[in-house]
Amino acid sequence: MAAEKFSVVQSPSRVEAAEGERVSLSCAYTGDVGSGIGGYQWLKHSPHGVPVSNDTEGYRGRVHRKTARQFIGTRDASIAISDVRQSDSGIYYCLGSNKR
Repeated sequence: MAAEKFSVVQSPSRVEAAEGERVSLSCAYTGDVGSGIGGYQWLKHSPHGVPVSNDTEGYRGRVHRKTARQFIGTRDASIAISDVRQSDSGIYYCLGSNKR
């Protein structure tokens, strides 16, 4: 069985916002993934870093993301973070996964 290949694309590479604003982090996947990709997550600082979700302290109630169905249908894994804080500054990674 051949492995399905896909790419995750984040752009632009740099986003700026003032405290209190809402910022969008864009991410999409391309390629022939069939049913192989079913989920995504965002992490801060490194590909093994802090999860960026409403379940993570510091982000609760501020992360806006698509539902799993919207994500699979549009191939769009973008998120928005509202009420941006100084502590939100950093490097963010978008990861696709085969988990649903």
